Amino acid sequence: MKRYFSILIMLVSGVSLTAQTLGTAIESISTQDIRRHMLVLASDSMEGRKTGESGITKAADYLTGEFERLGLINPGTAENPYIQEYRLFRSAWEEYYFIQGTDTIRSERDLLIQGSVPEVTGEYDFVFAGFGIDHPKYSNYKDLDVQGKIVLYITGEPKDKNGKYITTGNSVSGFGKFSSNKDSIAYSRGAISTVRIDPSDETAGRMIRSAAVYGQTGMMSLSLQSPPGPQTRSYVYSTADAGARIMGITKEQLNTAIDELNSGKKTYTRWSGRIRMKAVKYPDFFVAENVAGILEGTDLKDQFVIVTAHFDHLGKSTVGIRYGADDNASGTIGILEVAEAFVKAAESGYRPRRSILFLPVSGEEIGLLGSRYYVKKPIVPLEKTHAAVNMDMIGRRDANHSDEQKYVYLYLSGDENGWLHQAGQAALALLQTDLKPEFQFRSTSKQSLGGSDHMSFESAKVPVAYFFNGLHPDYHKPADTWDKILYEQMQETVRLVFTLTWEIANSDRNSSEE
Repeated sequence: MKRYFSILIMLVSGVSLTAQTLGTAIESISTQDIRRHMLVLASDSMEGRKTGESGITKAADYLTGEFERLGLINPGTAENPYIQEYRLFRSAWEEYYFIQGTDTIRSERDLLIQGSVPEVTGEYDFVFAGFGIDHPKYSNYKDLDVQGKIVLYITGEPKDKNGKYITTGNSVSGFGKFSSNKDSIAYSRGAISTVRIDPSDETAGRMIRSAAVYGQTGMMSLSLQSPPGPQTRSYVYSTADAGARIMGITKEQLNTAIDELNSGKKTYTRWSGRIRMKAVKYPDFFVAENVAGILEGTDLKDQFVIVTAHFDHLGKSTVGIRYGADDNASGTIGILEVAEAFVKAAESGYRPRRSILFLPVSGEEIGLLGSRYYVKKPIVPLEKTHAAVNMDMIGRRDANHSDEQKYVYLYLSGDENGWLHQAGQAALALLQTDLKPEFQFRSTSKQSLGGSDHMSFESAKVPVAYFFNGLHPDYHKPADTWDKILYEQMQETVRLVFTLTWEIANSDRNSSEE
């Protein structure tokens, strides 16, 4: 065999394992298989694999089918094989908009809503409250009734004719720094909702577009029993153009009022009227899924090595499906390929000493929720978990490397003299490859490389190895597609993941050793 040492002998559980036997397992990790899986997991049908939506359920079904095909042990139930369910509390807005006449002002295009309550649907009075300030030196609420109404106001605070802030003089007050202070005033006077109008359409538009692209029009929180923390009053963030449309006036009229307010003028047009509004939330709770399958070891089979990656992404947005080919169909496929390599070795009579838990997790994009849940409710005891190996974004190349370089960042717990680094060097020695791993160590890093699921395991005192290729311009965008994956480089990376996992699973060292 040209790619592997022809005479290499390694001792595993007292059995001599030739490189040819291990090479058969390694060569089962191929660009053809990676591409085949990629065309499924990064396809239109998966709809971007967003946690809580139908696409990720399809992805979980695909993964469980592959685990069953490989003959992995099912740690789930007969009714729900290979699945670890967990409940999420979702505080996110499904739909919200205003209708003024024939004009519909919609979320993710013109508006951004934040907060938890209330849900409102119907026809309501609205009123424009200037800057929305109530202060002994300056008040927009004199003789203004907002009970049961939607209050619209301008962000920021007014200055006098000398350019000084009216309420404080030289320094910006809490009204200018925190619009939430203005919301509190409106709600204390009986308003049902508030609309913050940003005079800068450029700033507001950028924030709203960013929220639409990244799906940040709400939030999800991990909760086992009840909604976490207090419910917060909602507010709508609006461009000046959308604010004017809500009130049924022109943007020029609104800009004139803003100029007058900013010049220190205390009187302004208090536009008011009726508007239809709809703000409806998703159901509070839903079930999310991690996927799990086990390959049993031999003499140390009650100990485990976890191979993990997140299989969720960001779903659909107004700019299209965010396919997440690199982030993180690549790492998910890495799990499938490593699992198949271990199965090939086992079929040849060579099982690892420790058992392997293959664990694709969801909820990573919204706060590492799947892995955080796992370490709270582990399938196998954490004290029996020898190490966790994580893959995230292993299919592309960052700006720090040329087109010719094959590399991967490899973060390890411990230091360069630790047992994990020794395992990494031994794993590399099993390959004839031009892949260059760039090692980083916990002992010399202020924090783990990258915000990925290995952090959940490391916080639970489980030693980790983390494979990552860095960020690129298509990160979290619809352009992260299957055709941009560097399949040859990814093949070599996944093969290294396999040999490192093999070394860890067969190590004589204790995980407590650094």
